[in-house]
Amino acid sequence: MCKPQWSPDGKKIICTRTKDGNVEIFIIEL
Repeated sequence: MCKPQWSPDGKKIICTRTKDGNVEIFIIEL
């Protein structure tokens, strides 16, 4: 399960996902 959030500058989407107790961060540039 991924929680997408806009970055403060509105140019990227930051996705955080918790997997097996570890937090994974994905950055999607538009």
